[in-house]
Amino acid sequence: MSDFIFPKVGQIIEGEVFMVKKEVVIITLGAATEGTIYAEHFDQPAPADLRKVVKVGQKVRAKVTSVSEGDDSSVILLSRLPLLQEERLAKIKEIADSQKRVDAIVKGSNAKGLTLDYEGFEFFLPFTLLDFELKDKIDSLVNKPLTVVFEEVKKENKRLKLIASRKPIFEEERSRQQELRQQQRQDELDNIHTGDVIEGVVDVIEPHAAFIKFNHVSGMLRISQVSHHRIDKIDDVLKKGDKVTVKVIKKEGNRLDLSIKALLPTPFAQFKSEHKVGDRVKGVVVSKLPFGVILE
Repeated sequence: MSDFIFPKVGQIIEGEVFMVKKEVVIITLGAATEGTIYAEHFDQPAPADLRKVVKVGQKVRAKVTSVSEGDDSSVILLSRLPLLQEERLAKIKEIADSQKRVDAIVKGSNAKGLTLDYEGFEFFLPFTLLDFELKDKIDSLVNKPLTVVFEEVKKENKRLKLIASRKPIFEEERSRQQELRQQQRQDELDNIHTGDVIEGVVDVIEPHAAFIKFNHVSGMLRISQVSHHRIDKIDDVLKKGDKVTVKVIKKEGNRLDLSIKALLPTPFAQFKSEHKVGDRVKGVVVSKLPFGVILE
């Protein structure tokens, strides 16, 4: 035994399981030397019963954490945790390189972002890489899974720098939503034709026009197409949110020109419907001509 060189602290060794108890594993290291691994150093979380996860004769690799050498006996304590962490870190690096999406558990937040847990590793997700819509729902995210990609996985000054991101996910979703809106807009536009009468809602009012919103598309209603009578200010007769029925008087590409006036009887038609030849009427002289006067 005196010629035996004991393993050094920090050394990685491999041995064969000699004995398994509920909370401890004994492995042989050669030269009648044994190493001990307690449950909390076998895995995280610690197995409730090591007899269910490891068998006699099984090969185990571990790191030496403590060596106490005596005259008659020695105690060598081992831990698998550093090796497991390296293995898990290698898998995380593979995930980061592939940009695979994974679910991490939100553990909390600070002024700059969220802290996440993924298989025992703590990641930081800056608010700059989080969906804008989720920033107002931080409390509801805690202790729940959040789909992320790993932005950065590396060691700096012997410390891990683990950064997660939602940016590729929410950018893809925004792009998908934009494509969907464009398709819905095009489908609706394809089904609108010159001469159609449609109901819409006043969405925007400008000095000389109002924009009428349908389901996914809008059309322009010029001030001259609101009424047969002169209108100085369009917002004297229309308000944002008003429901209006309009006629499509021109469709050119993606542009729709609309009219309310086209659905209204002309002043002459209205006068004709209300009067007959021989009726006496009152009016205002608006113009004198050599052959008569024009009465309104």
